[in-house]
Formats: sequence, structure tokens, C-alpha cells
Amino acid sequence: KIWDKLNDKMNPEFEDETPVNPFDLWEGANFKIKIRKVDGFSNYDKSEFENPSPLDEDETKMETVWKTEHSLEEFTDPKNFKTYADLKEKLDRVLGLSTDTTETFGTGPEAPRNAPFDGGSPYIPKDAVSPTPTGAAEETEEEMSYFKQLAED
Repeated sequence: KIWDKLNDKMNPEFEDETPVNPFDLWEGANFKIKIRKVDGFSNYDKSEFENPSPLDEDETKMETVWKTEHSLEEFTDPKNFKTYADLKEKLDRVLGLSTDTTETFGTGPEAPRNAPFDGGSPYIPKDAVSPTPTGAAEETEEEMSYFKQLAED
């Protein structure tokens, strides 16, 4: 809500309203924050800006405030952000849209390729032996004769 109020003040919706930079030391506006409890949660709907005015009438105090501001360059420095190409490459790789098949998850000749998930299939080792039922027919006959005998009794 507070961001919306700041944005509305800097970029008014209607043409007859004058945009105000609330952070300007000479033509900014103080923000009166009003916190209410609504349904157990903090609500800032009643907060508002005062009319634009200088931060202080004394120029030396305003200069002191201006000199004690912290630089935000470390947060906006381009070295802290990846390039568009890097971000696009990672997005394509994550979405499975990458055409680069040289990148693998593991190492060696049997490493899986970087491909989208295909639904999967059960893993069966190459040297696995499938179990064959030995004497299954004999066991079934014996069981059936046993149950037949029980039914006759």
C-alpha cells in the first residue's frame, strides 16, 4: 500500500494533479504514516502525503542531511547483475529450450544429456536378469487340487 501511495504521488493518474518527488529536499513532501488494525492486520490506507515543502527552513541542516545520505551505487552497479544473454541462456536451459547438447550433468561418456524431462522410464541395468517363474504351473495345479479337496470335504 505504501508503494502505491508513493507511486501515485510521483505519477498522478489525472492530468490536473502535479507530480511530486517526495524525496526532494526542497520540493518534496512529508509522508504521514497512519497504521490501523483491520481484521488483526496492519493497514496503511489512511496514510497520506503533506503538501510539498522544504525539509527544513535552515539551509545548513538541509546540507547536513544531504551529506549524510548513503550512496546506493553498490546496489545499482551493473557488475552485480547478469547480462541479458546470460539470463536468457539460463531461462532457456531451465525450460528445456536450449539447443546446446554439449552441457551434461555428470562427466564421462554415459552422462545424461541436458534434456527436458520426458516422463521417465524405469531403470533396468544392462546386466539385469528377468525373473522367470520355475515350476509356476506345477504350483498352481497343486494349489487348485488342494482347494478342490477342501471344497469336497
